[in-house]
Amino acid sequence: MTMGAHRSIVLAVSSISGPGAGKRPQAQRATRRAAPAVAMGMAIAIMLTTACRVASPRLETPGLAAAAFYAERLDLGFTGLPGRRDMRSLAPRISRRLASALAAARREQETFASENPGEKPPWIEGDLFSSLFEGPTAVSVGDATLLRDRAEVVVELTHVSPAGSHAQTRWTDKVLLVLESGQWRVDDIEYGGVWDFAAQGRLVEALQSAP
Repeated sequence: MTMGAHRSIVLAVSSISGPGAGKRPQAQRATRRAAPAVAMGMAIAIMLTTACRVASPRLETPGLAAAAFYAERLDLGFTGLPGRRDMRSLAPRISRRLASALAAARREQETFASENPGEKPPWIEGDLFSSLFEGPTAVSVGDATLLRDRAEVVVELTHVSPAGSHAQTRWTDKVLLVLESGQWRVDDIEYGGVWDFAAQGRLVEALQSAP
């Protein structure tokens, strides 16, 4: 229903439910009988208009969702597992499954640290969200493939070494997304680096592996 149709209903109800000056008694009785039905129609129209607005938000594409995730990740700048504050920032961008895997890894990390004082706990450093330990300094989102409620997005990543060396590392990873609550969310990352010591497999697998 358009806003124009919505306005026409409101105007019709106002003219029917207003004063009946100049009308014959029979017409006034017909008007009174018709008013509840018209009012109910207006209420239904308002409910439908509101429902359409709520149920039809503008859906972000998988590519835009992946780009927004990496923008947030680079802005936060953490290493290793995201901290609790970082998780609050990432939460709108990641799936329930990935959030659960990160939380479980965090608990395992804390347990290890408490039971092994002086030893380095797992997932304490390095970029877990890309193939390169140092992580990317720039990300370019490529092609996306839709698979019903899932999507795969190819991302091209670049790391430029600091201190004026200008050395660059380029590689391609794949972001796996799932449609949850009407929004595309990052569910996993498939590592694509081919050099020695590049991360292998997928992010969730790495989080579930024994330290």
